[in-house]
Amino acid sequence: MPFRPSGFPSPHSIPESHGILLQVAGRRLYHSGDWKLDAQPLVGEVTAEGRLRAIGREGVDVLIGDSTNAPGGGASRSEAAVQDGLSDAIRPRAGRVVVTCFASNLARLHSLALIAFDTGRYAGLLGRSLRSMHGVGRAHGYLQARPGFIDPWELGFLPPQQQLWICTGSQGEPMAALGRLAAGSHPQLTLEAGDTVLFSSRLIPGNELPLERIKSQLKGQGVHIIDDDMAPIHASGHPPQDDLRELYGWLRPRYLLPVHGEPYHQQAHLDFARRLGIGGLVPANGELIDLSGQPCRVAELPWALREVERNG
Repeated sequence: MPFRPSGFPSPHSIPESHGILLQVAGRRLYHSGDWKLDAQPLVGEVTAEGRLRAIGREGVDVLIGDSTNAPGGGASRSEAAVQDGLSDAIRPRAGRVVVTCFASNLARLHSLALIAFDTGRYAGLLGRSLRSMHGVGRAHGYLQARPGFIDPWELGFLPPQQQLWICTGSQGEPMAALGRLAAGSHPQLTLEAGDTVLFSSRLIPGNELPLERIKSQLKGQGVHIIDDDMAPIHASGHPPQDDLRELYGWLRPRYLLPVHGEPYHQQAHLDFARRLGIGGLVPANGELIDLSGQPCRVAELPWALREVERNG
């Protein structure tokens, strides 16, 4: 076998995320994938610390690492802390509560099902991707909370103070559930003054304008808005600097290739690694990197999407 891969569980915003150790040609490479440190992820496994420390004792030549949160200091917020923050934000609200989040975050769905029960509300899902992910999560045993979620048509008949809606559209997509609620065009729910929308999510750069448009529409309806700047209701799935320092202390890599992020994320990641005594370089799309020694660029390859003609 030309190379030998091994997987290592690591918490993220979705379950079953793994880092990969690749042993090839006498070199040991570790690709972190998307990850964070979280002792209470609620759904999925915790970081395989013991196994990662064992890798570090044998040595890692190159670490290929997630850079998305590298400019930020501090440590990751736990999903358990987010559950507490959401509960504290939802409990005192008098009207309907709508929470928008990434559909793939099963831990968030788990928390909201429990919070609904604990606060005397019933929860329902708006958005195709949420319903799809909920079905997959239940089928694979990740979502087991009772009573879980009820159908939107049932939830809509209950008094507003008993309604908790989870919906798609956290990035301002106009045709997602939240966008249609803001525009007053959703077929299953109409918001009223005094209702509350919680953004249990993080803005992805590039979505600023559509998200601000939706928030403005909601405010125009008299809807209260709570986001992560106002309460601890979201946790990123990517590591800030305290997480990076801890993982790199376990693995003790010689070199870093910072990936997954804009160039400024990657450069901040490499600058931080250098302060820990780790060398490396910032790769770009299309570059061929030689990893047989100290990483170096050896060629640039075409990487853009290309149209493929099909015959017949």
